[in-house]
Amino acid sequence: MNWAAMASTPERPVAHSTASVYIGQLVRAGYVVTTKSRGKNTPPRYRFVSQRYTGPRPPVVGHNAYVYDPNLDKVVWQEEMNHDDHL
Repeated sequence: MNWAAMASTPERPVAHSTASVYIGQLVRAGYVVTTKSRGKNTPPRYRFVSQRYTGPRPPVVGHNAYVYDPNLDKVVWQEEMNHDDHL
């Protein structure tokens, strides 16, 4: 499934890489799960986790590997930083 095409409008095209990062972060935050693919060469399929529905506003994925839920007004997932890499 081409997530970028589904998310795009004529005024706001979405790059495939942007859509992939967004879906990947939602998977890490637990909002979306990967379902079984139909075959070896088919792209993965995703399903929204209904228990994670918090309201009508979509989660925001930040450039610093975090997911903010505007319905809860808080960061719901953030990638852990390896402090040893910054010594």
